[in-house]
Amino acid sequence: MTMHLPVQHNTVEQIVELRNAAIGTLGAQFDLEQEANALHIERIKYIKAAGYRLKPNQDAPWDKVKVLSEEEIAEQREAFIHAETRDIDRGLWEQVVEASGIEKLMDTQSKEELYGSLRSDDLPELTIDNIWATLEKFRDDSHDIFQRGIANVFSKLDRRFKSHDGFKIGSRIIFNEALNEYGSWNYYRKTDDRLRDVERTFFVLDGEPVPEKYMGIAGLVERHATWDKKDYPKIIESEDFPDKAFQERQHQCLVLREERSSNLALFNMN
Repeated sequence: MTMHLPVQHNTVEQIVELRNAAIGTLGAQFDLEQEANALHIERIKYIKAAGYRLKPNQDAPWDKVKVLSEEEIAEQREAFIHAETRDIDRGLWEQVVEASGIEKLMDTQSKEELYGSLRSDDLPELTIDNIWATLEKFRDDSHDIFQRGIANVFSKLDRRFKSHDGFKIGSRIIFNEALNEYGSWNYYRKTDDRLRDVERTFFVLDGEPVPEKYMGIAGLVERHATWDKKDYPKIIESEDFPDKAFQERQHQCLVLREERSSNLALFNMN
């Protein structure tokens, strides 16, 4: 089975093949860099012996460079290949995740876990089997991830607001300090991701495709960002629900649908 990734129009097999080809060059790259360094040191020694005076920024202690043993060079070579391979795999994993569209199925917790694993020492090797296993896992777990996303986002809403309930959505959802002083998202609080979880709930339960983040309500708020306080409060129109941003960096998302299937989902999870 071959899966095409829409961004680069490459199949999984092609991505892995190109990845392996790139990694196959790393050993030769290290060897050539070692050879180039040795030639550079040799050149400096020759011109210094000839009486050439190096400029201050050229006068590196080349003649004091430690001559490494074959074992030490082999260790450095292995470490270089390992580090570069991790960087290549990390970047390609991020591309596969983005291009495959599985982010649309993921709640904030799933994203944090996924990208945390990409930054960890246990980063899985980018192989055909690992890619398919990852994509199939998210596909198989999509229902549980979806329900967890609903529970997480609504259970964490501030109960001081009467419209907030752990098991239903009232006429509005309020996020405190969602915006920074420039009117953009306060990314430290990750409110844009939480709002994205709310938005995904509506789309999935209505049987509609989930839009990319920049095309959804989170992207709409970002495009209307302004630092001028006189512009607040203001309404940001969205097809699914209007959005109001307040001067004190409180971000209020109004949910005005008469039929909210997400309330039924929350009730069934209780």
